Amino acid sequence: MQKFKKKIDLSQYPEFLHDYWYDLTLAKNKSEGTAEGYFIDIRTFLRYIIYMNTTSEEIQFNKINVSHFEVSMLEDIKLRHIYDYIYFLRSELNNNERTIARKVSSIKGMYKYLTKKAMLLKENPTDNLEIQSPKRAMPKHLSLSFIFIKKKFKTR
Repeated sequence: MQKFKKKIDLSQYPEFLHDYWYDLTLAKNKSEGTAEGYFIDIRTFLRYIIYMNTTSEEIQFNKINVSHFEVSMLEDIKLRHIYDYIYFLRSELNNNERTIARKVSSIKGMYKYLTKKAMLLKENPTDNLEIQSPKRAMPKHLSLSFIFIKKKFKTR
């Protein structure tokens, strides 16, 4: 019998997030691709926390290993830290508004899971987080004259 192969290597993530993967993919029926996107966003957030708590100037942000990240480090995160993270995403990583909104959504989901389902955290600093939704482009509508012309040529 062949082993089930996940799209993502959970060993790269802290132990406390492993059950969150199964919650996303099984209980919430998210595709593995969607769950992987959430986890990549969460990894960026965990890297940010480590980065901000490190005194070394030589640390490379994208090389920070989060596999040993302790859930207790999330207990100290307050709403202002989340806003600082959003500023970091915008100013240092040059993320656009849609990317930032997606990353914030991933963090909110993680905190909701850790406080409500796993009960590993008492407080959710994202509960009062307000961030503007990115503007969506309006759909392009066809004029009635264009539709009439198309229909006229189609029937011949």
